[in-house]
Amino acid sequence: MILILKNLLIAFIAYVSQLDERYLGASMMNRPIIIGPVVGLILGDLQRGILIGAALEGMFIGIVTIGAALPPDVGVASTIATALAIQSGASADVAVTLAMPFAIAAQGLNMLAFTLNSYTIKKGRDAIKEHNEVNPASWTL
Repeated sequence: MILILKNLLIAFIAYVSQLDERYLGASMMNRPIIIGPVVGLILGDLQRGILIGAALEGMFIGIVTIGAALPPDVGVASTIATALAIQSGASADVAVTLAMPFAIAAQGLNMLAFTLNSYTIKKGRDAIKEHNEVNPASWTL
């Protein structure tokens, strides 16, 4: 039961890392150097969290959002890789190896969400122009 609560807290950390760039400005709460120790603290191994966070920060240090470019998702990747490495007893090398595939997968999910959002925005604008009530249940792709 305790492990489930810890993993729910870790999932919340990944969620907050998504909010950082979109809604909280550039507070850098999605960087591995912050996420690693927080995940380590939740899992009871702060020292390994700091070491893994520093290793991941070294790998992701140059990834920033510029304009409309969507870089790999550093926050989600750092959260998942740190949690998996600490829970499995692996080293920071394993976390670095796992991080990039998770970052690219999360980037793909973000692009899918943006694509779906553009469709719903268009439907909303069309409804406003026609002075119709917006009913998402009636939308068809």
